[in-house]
Amino acid sequence: RYRETCASALCEAGDVEEGLQRFGAILRSTADTVNTVRLVTPILLANGFLDEGWHRYRSRADFERIVRHFGHLNLQQSLPPQLMGKHICVVCEQGLGDELFFLRYAPRLKALGARITYCASPKLAVMLQRVAALDAVIGDTAAIPPSDMNMLAGDLPSAVNEQEAPAALSVPANP
Repeated sequence: RYRETCASALCEAGDVEEGLQRFGAILRSTADTVNTVRLVTPILLANGFLDEGWHRYRSRADFERIVRHFGHLNLQQSLPPQLMGKHICVVCEQGLGDELFFLRYAPRLKALGARITYCASPKLAVMLQRVAALDAVIGDTAAIPPSDMNMLAGDLPSAVNEQEAPAALSVPANP
């Protein structure tokens, strides 16, 4: 915990490069990376390391909680190699602002050939029915329709980015 605190403090003090290098060393030196990943993820995202930040965002506590509660949905965090004509049901998570934030990736998913059903929070469902990238919008109390795969909205950034341009991910190494 001391090393994580030091790495976080360096990032907060403005020495992001050194802080990320230290986080990288921690991640390479321990098998228990869950807490470290949860600490470094917002730092990566806030400092423009979006591909890696979104990739590491997959380890969020919300995902694990939702999978435990809705295991029958068989939630995926990656897209299949071929999306043309695939039906993907995207399920809302977190708050209304997060829901809208993550939906900005829906047009990119649509452009890859997917048919998208979005399971929306009730407060947004009617409004989202007008979004061209969404083929169908259902309320979060409706039954999830049959689809080729189900995915949480929070996984869209990483999944779409990986589909468009796969890249090696790594926290900057020590010099």
